[in-house]
Amino acid sequence: MRSSESIDKIAPALVNALGELSNAVKDSTNPHFKSRYAALDGVVADVRPMLATHDIACIQQAITDERGVGCITTFLHKSGQWIEAGELVLPVKKRDDPQAAMSTLTYARRGALMAAAFVAPTDDDDGNRGAQAPAQRPPVSAPTNQGPTSNQIDMATDLYDRLGQTGEGEDVEAFKGVWMETVKAHKDGRITPTQYGELADSKDKIKKALGL
Repeated sequence: MRSSESIDKIAPALVNALGELSNAVKDSTNPHFKSRYAALDGVVADVRPMLATHDIACIQQAITDERGVGCITTFLHKSGQWIEAGELVLPVKKRDDPQAAMSTLTYARRGALMAAAFVAPTDDDDGNRGAQAPAQRPPVSAPTNQGPTSNQIDMATDLYDRLGQTGEGEDVEAFKGVWMETVKAHKDGRITPTQYGELADSKDKIKKALGL
């Protein structure tokens, strides 16, 4: 673990913050697909305010190397003192796929933040997705009684968020690119028909907002 030369201010502040964060992160329900999923934004929403109460910010620097994609998580105190909580790098199944890289980065940031803050949602089985190779993931071209898999939820959530970001930024080319990825994900069975319908509804609203 690396840190600033002195940590006499950040150490007690971090101890107090992490003590109050004990088991604070909750399992969440995905608002778009009605599925139980502890997303990165949910973890951040729980961790960030508590850290801020103790004058601490969390910084996550994206990194990439021959091992894969990941991040370095650092706690920064208003005094200027800092503590690097560690580095987490995860392999990317498809190295030439930007969407796969971004999904892996999101997963790494979520895991690294939860580990650094020593919190975890209940009933979280998200790690099973990371252990599966693409060929092992079940096809979903036909509806099943089991509902969407964790991988499908992750994929759809990422697509939904990226569609929303293009709408906010009025980036027409990015919007078209994300939608093309959405169509391909539907054809490949990486998202369910229901998820595709949800995304299509969002796409239509954003398309109207962009004047397309």
